[in-house]
Amino acid sequence: MKTPASHGGAAHPMDFGFRDLARGAVTAWTVFMAILIGALVLLSLAGGDPGGAVLLLGYGAVVGGAISLAVMLAGCPLAWLLGRALVRVRAVGLHALAFTALGAATGFGVVLLYVASTDVLLPDALTSAWSWTVVIVSAISVLGGWAHAMRHAHRARTRVRALRRPAVLDEDAAYEDGASGL
Repeated sequence: MKTPASHGGAAHPMDFGFRDLARGAVTAWTVFMAILIGALVLLSLAGGDPGGAVLLLGYGAVVGGAISLAVMLAGCPLAWLLGRALVRVRAVGLHALAFTALGAATGFGVVLLYVASTDVLLPDALTSAWSWTVVIVSAISVLGGWAHAMRHAHRARTRVRALRRPAVLDEDAAYEDGASGL
């Protein structure tokens, strides 16, 4: 496990540890759930049936939460591998693009699993607004998780560097302290 002191040396400017991975994964799941619940609330309000709204919100949040949690756990090894592959790359934009693509690919994988488990045909799924919403929300969620973890890891590296800096000595003060016996 990485400690803050081991983050981001010159050879590995974007190094990260398990805690960073976990922080990003939980953030990605939280962002996804916030968007899902927001969408379910809007759909419930548009429906006009209070009983149906509560049922849709409750069922959607529980089922969507469980499925997205399983997808998040299954996606963690892929995020770890992607992060390891990019550990020497300094370009933050490239990291953001790569993790956004990972999120989109994950969302597309969920759509494909849905197609495989139902009687929906792939061409119909590819033209469905629902499918593209899943892909886009997944991309946004993974990007948000990566950004949160990256900011936290960067702050930890900055704090460690500040602690490692030698104190700047005032030569006159040092001479005076030496002469006075302090």
